[in-house]
Amino acid sequence: MLKIFIYFYFMWKSLSVVGAFGPWIMAAVIVAENIIDECSYFKIGALILWQPLSITINGLLKEIINQDRPQGSRHVNKLEKLIDEGTKGMPSGHAQLVGSELLLSLLSKTSFTTKTLMIAQTGLTLYQRWLYKKHTVMQLIIGFLLGSIYSVIFWFMLNSFR
Repeated sequence: MLKIFIYFYFMWKSLSVVGAFGPWIMAAVIVAENIIDECSYFKIGALILWQPLSITINGLLKEIINQDRPQGSRHVNKLEKLIDEGTKGMPSGHAQLVGSELLLSLLSKTSFTTKTLMIAQTGLTLYQRWLYKKHTVMQLIIGFLLGSIYSVIFWFMLNSFR
């Protein structure tokens, strides 16, 4: 019985870490798949700059909206605590990033497997952010919608340069 408990405990902790760092995992997969598909250097460069710009937009929106995170949040590890320390909650940066990455993978020529993994990773990340009380449901929804809109705009701008 103890072995089963330990197994599920470590499985849950592993999934929590994967959920917390989901945006970076997803971005790396998108860039790697485009490199493998031998996309142009311009597109690869734009993809590398695409998420730092989204993070900057998110930081500005958090300062303007100035809505706190929910009380009693937990941290997956020290790095995640350092990243989240002192930041506001609205809109969720993680939700904005995974929403952006999910939409971009759905719009682009990524494989069916990649798209399926992106959907699963998005769900895991959103659930982890809510479960660990990093964000309210509304902060997650707004972040996801902003990321989706940002990615659609990015997608059309990227394709206009062909």
